[in-house]
Amino acid sequence: MKLREGYFGLPSFRFLAIAAFEPETIPDLGLRRARPEMMALANLLEHPAIGAATMSSPIGGRTLKRANKDLGRVLAVATLADLDDYRPWGDRWRTALESIFPDQWREFALRTGQGLRHLLESEADLEEAHHSCINGLLSSQQTTLGALRAAGERLIGDAIERLEWLGKQRIMHLLRLYAEAEAAESREGGGGGNREAWLRSGRLASDSIIADPSRF
Repeated sequence: MKLREGYFGLPSFRFLAIAAFEPETIPDLGLRRARPEMMALANLLEHPAIGAATMSSPIGGRTLKRANKDLGRVLAVATLADLDDYRPWGDRWRTALESIFPDQWREFALRTGQGLRHLLESEADLEEAHHSCINGLLSSQQTTLGALRAAGERLIGDAIERLEWLGKQRIMHLLRLYAEAEAAESREGGGGGNREAWLRSGRLASDSIIADPSRF
């Protein structure tokens, strides 16, 4: 931003724009707040793996990994949302990603669940996330570690796998083209005048996926 005093930059996290995507308006107050599913997505994308970086300040008397704190926040948000079905989150996540990162949304869609899966596979990391939750967003609830794990598994099964499926559709379409092209080539005279077109489309699809799979 250019002001009278010079140029200034506003620091931000890469995925903070997701948290601000299509915010809800609080009735009677006119204030806007982030949607729970967008807060969850922003934190999921921030941590595709459990890094070694720790929080600068202790939480509940302990120094925790930043990834565990943030991914614990995802589980807390899902717990507080208390939905029967989280699949609509996956559809709204796709809309947000495609709007904010039109050239990378499929890549982000396919990596959204990586960090959370790592968290659920590690008892030590999940315990840190639980400690963060019961000393933060879930401090007023008697949330057990098992209940937090169940919330994560539901989120993966409903929303994350839905988003991954949406992200893979373009790849599956291109692979089907390639399969059709291979089948046409193997048939004697099959496909008539369309055979060469199928081959070109299929080989182009295959070459494109190999050259840069993140585009698809």
